[in-house]
Amino acid sequence: ISREYRVNFRLLFEIEYTNGEHIAPVLDYLATDKIHRGFGAKEIDIIAACGSLNEEVNLNDLFLFRKVFKYGKQLDTNSINKIDRSLLEKCLPEGIKIHDADIFTIPTVLNSSQNLISEMRQRSNLAGIELELAHALETMSRFPDVSFKVIYEVHDKPSGVGEPKEKTIGTYVPGL
Repeated sequence: ISREYRVNFRLLFEIEYTNGEHIAPVLDYLATDKIHRGFGAKEIDIIAACGSLNEEVNLNDLFLFRKVFKYGKQLDTNSINKIDRSLLEKCLPEGIKIHDADIFTIPTVLNSSQNLISEMRQRSNLAGIELELAHALETMSRFPDVSFKVIYEVHDKPSGVGEPKEKTIGTYVPGL
């Protein structure tokens, strides 16, 4: 006789070490049902850091994506990221703002050219830059029954000549 036990709990893990495309197999395992040897998650929420391409955004502000680009190509995001914005706003410390932004997934931050940065700025008036989201969306598109939400914290932004590090590199929002 087999019995199924349902346990509701939240699994928290640091995605910092799943840079870029490496997030795909992690999400695939989490979203795959237990019958197929996965974890069987019904809800996956990611809170991650990104860079902002806009000087007027404050460090530690939050980005909710409206469009996502992978190496310049826009991905379909219609059924993903149904975040209760009003609830999120109530939970934030004073001074932290939420922005709807276009998110650009790039292969690496170490060799991004000025041409790429200029192209992203031309395509969007409010943009974030990061390494994982497009890979995550491609993976999660195969799991329509799993709720998938993403919030990005602006952790760095363009620096002007002579600006102190504190104005361009943020610290994590407490409690987020």
